[in-house]
Amino acid sequence: MWLRPYYHKKLLNLLESEIHVDSVPGQGSEFSFTLLLKESDVVEDEVPQSIINGEELKGKKILLVEDVEFNALLARKMLQRWQVDATHVVNGLLAVEAARNNDYDAILMDVQMPVMDGITASSEIRKFNSDVIIIALTASTSPAMQEKFNNLGISGFVYKPIDADYLYKTLVRLSR
Repeated sequence: MWLRPYYHKKLLNLLESEIHVDSVPGQGSEFSFTLLLKESDVVEDEVPQSIINGEELKGKKILLVEDVEFNALLARKMLQRWQVDATHVVNGLLAVEAARNNDYDAILMDVQMPVMDGITASSEIRKFNSDVIIIALTASTSPAMQEKFNNLGISGFVYKPIDADYLYKTLVRLSR
């Protein structure tokens, strides 16, 4: 969130801090501050140990189909933490080829991609593999899109930005 400089100073004063500025004409400025915060008394819901160490997904073979590198990086980190054997491709055409040549436990399929979108790729994969779990990764929450997923035989969907806990639970639930 962008704030006007006046509000930065006011916010820092409310938090009993000051902003410091070091400036050299023609070279730039450096702004710094220190915050002393109290430890929270709030106890967050504990994350089940199985999600932390990925016991239920360990060794699963998953194809990640995602064209945005940042999204792919986050998803790969989640899968790596759960000790999943993950393969990453950047479009639907490569996903169809990978699914044809490999036996995956699940496919995490981005919906909007260049070359071939996730809807078309899922439809192509269903022509030769009706059993693989396909989970659509999407920002769209419309009932029409959800119905389209169901009609294509997509096993489930996970909304973006991806919630690790929800993705884990969805993969476990669909893998049983």
